[in-house]
Amino acid sequence: MGRETAAADSTRISKLAPEHALTAVNDDGLWRVGFLRRLLDYCDIVRADDPAASFLYAEAACALASRIPVGRSDYDGYGDASEAIVWLSYARAVLAASARSSGRRELAEDHYLLADRGLQRLASPPRWLRAQVALRYASFLFLDENRPDDALALLDEALESFAAEESEVGIARQGLADASTVRAVFRALQGSADAFLDFARALDFADRRTARGRTTYDLALFNLLVATSVIETPLLEQGKALALIRRVRRSMSHSPRLRRLRLLWAEGRLLANLGLRDDALDLLRRVYEHMTTKHAGSHFDIAMITLDLGRLLTDEPAARDRLVERALDILHADDAEAALAAAVAAMARRDMTSECIADVQKRFFADRQAQAA
Repeated sequence: MGRETAAADSTRISKLAPEHALTAVNDDGLWRVGFLRRLLDYCDIVRADDPAASFLYAEAACALASRIPVGRSDYDGYGDASEAIVWLSYARAVLAASARSSGRRELAEDHYLLADRGLQRLASPPRWLRAQVALRYASFLFLDENRPDDALALLDEALESFAAEESEVGIARQGLADASTVRAVFRALQGSADAFLDFARALDFADRRTARGRTTYDLALFNLLVATSVIETPLLEQGKALALIRRVRRSMSHSPRLRRLRLLWAEGRLLANLGLRDDALDLLRRVYEHMTTKHAGSHFDIAMITLDLGRLLTDEPAARDRLVERALDILHADDAEAALAAAVAAMARRDMTSECIADVQKRFFADRQAQAA
């Protein structure tokens, strides 16, 4: 019965238009902790791709959290007033993160403070709740307040709390994946090689059996590609990252093809950084073939893998020109991809240096990275 309810809730949420979410939670049949948890998960799932929609879902979640009855644990309501404070505080932390991502900075700060105020009202707040509030506030401190040291200290605390959590094991594991991903992004923005280790931990922690876990996994995987392009790190650290990536890749033989390709791509980039050009070319060519002949990736993927290969083929102009020509046949120079297509075309004309190509990659990756944190 529980699984059927969960499946029905998830289906209903996925079909719920964001602009109707606030009205939908007026239905007292939805005033349940289980539905609230799934709605909060959904807010995080859609936030990376559609912050405005995530904000509307999070607003509805806050409204729902304030309506669930207390003293009706048999009904999937709150067992007591403390549990009500816990879930309302969590909902406010999620709303704060969605507000920040959608550009509502002042509103985000207000809801972070409300979430923290809820923590202060609890005699013994759950570790996972402290960690969730800290995790979400860290992004605000790093990206909006320019306080990187405070943000990283908060993330360290969050990781410790998630690791020590014993009651809400699922939330804790997801929290470990999220916090590792966010800390990796921050370290990558600082140019630190420690980002590689955090990305690998995030990939390990993300539970790919759940929609929430798969979203975190994809986010960590994309940003791992970012790190292999924009971080200049000691060879020893890149070697450690390579070993971790290979271990993760071996564990996901049954995962969707695009995820496996992106891990292979990251591995190829690291091999190139380590000076293992032939091995790197072999892996990157395999990724390129899948991306261009089997439509496994987006236009963004195709443009970037073309640039990666082009940088390794500077002494093989004929081979480079062939792969560039195929990529240009696929790419469409619309607003989102015009600069990428131009970079690939410039490579075909041989008037773009590898340094210029690297600059284009860094700019696009940095944009994607900042949006994803």
